[in-house]
Formats: sequence, structure tokens, C-alpha cells
Amino acid sequence: MEIYEAQGAFEEIISVPRTRANGFLWIVSLSSYLLYGTKGWHREAEHESDFPEERYDSADTMNIILIGFTSSGKTTVGRILARERGLAFHDLDTEIEWLYLAENAQLLKCREIFARYGRERFTELEARVIENLRNMEDTVLSTGGGVILNPANVERLRALGTAVYLKVQPKEVLRRMKRKGLPAFIRPEAPLEQIEKEWRKRDPLYRDLAKIEIDTTDLSVEQAVAAILKQLPSNDPAGENA
Repeated sequence: MEIYEAQGAFEEIISVPRTRANGFLWIVSLSSYLLYGTKGWHREAEHESDFPEERYDSADTMNIILIGFTSSGKTTVGRILARERGLAFHDLDTEIEWLYLAENAQLLKCREIFARYGRERFTELEARVIENLRNMEDTVLSTGGGVILNPANVERLRALGTAVYLKVQPKEVLRRMKRKGLPAFIRPEAPLEQIEKEWRKRDPLYRDLAKIEIDTTDLSVEQAVAAILKQLPSNDPAGENA
């Protein structure tokens, strides 16, 4: 699986409190990346052109792409879905953190990258990661909530696999966000109004990309996974025997 086999270890590293991220930890994290990740990221030099869409047919892939608003449960649902179907699981935000770490020798979460550099820089990193995932197979991929704001990313994801929209109503989004803090694009003042405004802008974009739409507002994680498995198209190998 090239770069991705080191992801589990990286996720543990990235979650370590800063006070424990000593010099030895930096060496371990960077060494792991170089060992597993160099081949993957060097694909950028080999594929400088835009996605050649004619080379990809999402009906013939085993990839499932989870999309949806921030705090819609894409990562949590994705892990269980991948386990149920015997597929790999990768998180787009974690891949972005990998890339930032490799280029800057610094551990930052996606929220921190966004807050420090703004949407434009974050979107540029996101687009590069998606390009590097072009040869991904047999995988469930959870994406960031804003990935559909970049039309080029939308077409790349459309070509990569079957997109599943995890839809959550704004009030429930806010309730979930409060557990770990509001993201950078939502200010503390009147957060629900901001979420509703952004939700109305993004909802049609998610729906345009998605082949499957699941309203998970009142569903448990297990119920959401079961609903996805039930709706996977029969011509998607990941949906066989579902």
C-alpha cells in the first residue's frame, strides 16, 4: 500500500501532546514517513498533468469516498465501514498532515494548518494529496468537509470511486462540533447561523458528487454503516454480498 501502511503509526504520533513531542519523536515520525512515504509522494513528479479522467471508471473501482459537512462522522463511519468490507481505510486530513510534516518537519493538525495559513494554502495541500491518491484501490477514504469547494477536487474524487454523502442537519452539526471545538471557518458568535449558511452552500455540492446519500442526523455509527452497505450499487465490488 506504499505510503499508507505507516498511517496508523502516524495518527498516534500526531495525537501526542506537544510536551511529549520531543526530538526523538520527531526523528521517529520523519523516519517512518521517509521509509513508507517517499515513493507515494514522489508520484507528484511522475504525474504533473491534471487527472486524465478517461483512465478512471468509478464503477470498476473498490473505492468508497465519504463526503459531508464537518463533524458528520466520516472518519468514524469510514473506519468501521472499511473493516466490515475488508478494505483499507485512509483519512484525507491525516494525509494532509503527513505531507505538511514531510515538508516542514512540524506536526500540525489540519485545523492548525488552516488557522495559520488560511483556506488557500490548505486547499493547495488538499489538492496535492488527492492527486497522490490517484492509484488508490480497495479503500474507504474519508474527506474533509470543504473538499467539494474545489471543483478540480470534486472531479478527481468522482473519478476515484463511489461517493457517499453523510448528511447531518445543522443543529446536530453544532452539537457535535462543540465536543472538540469550533473549526476555523466558524466564529464563536452566532455559530448556528454560520453553520446553516455554510451548510446551504455546501449541501447541493455534496449531493451533486454523491451516488449515495444517507441522513445520519439521528443514526448511530453502526446504523449509518448498515445504511451505506445496503445502498452500495451492485456493480461496485465493495458492495458485493452487502
